[in-house]
Amino acid sequence: MGLSEAQKKALLLFADKLKEFPIQWVLVGSANLALQGVKINVNDINIATNSDDIYHIRNIFSDYCLGEIMKSQQDPNILLCKLKIYGVNILILGDSSSRIYTKYFGTPLIEKRYFFGEWIPCLDLEIELRNYRLVGMKDKIDILKEFLK
Repeated sequence: MGLSEAQKKALLLFADKLKEFPIQWVLVGSANLALQGVKINVNDINIATNSDDIYHIRNIFSDYCLGEIMKSQQDPNILLCKLKIYGVNILILGDSSSRIYTKYFGTPLIEKRYFFGEWIPCLDLEIELRNYRLVGMKDKIDILKEFLK
């Protein structure tokens, strides 16, 4: 349950490298839930950014990149970039016109959490619950509803 040691190291490296740049990003998905105290298995790390900054992230992490940036098959307004850091799969979602995540940048719905010496921007859990409902991820909906009681 929660983040593995390799996932923690990968997330910390990601945050440490990006703090030098004016890039907006937020931790989403099960890693976000785990970082905020939800008891959940974390398979990978998902990061949301905007459709411009995804290219900057890809350049910063070029040594860890698993190919080119591509459009999501589910939503062509979302760009995807896959990284592998310390053996951990990291999926970067470049949110464009659909604004699933980027509409929350600069709002209280993204709160920075101090995690082993780095500040990690985390999406509000109520918004995560709403997003899981939109995509019908019943297992995560149930876990998150129980946690938020």
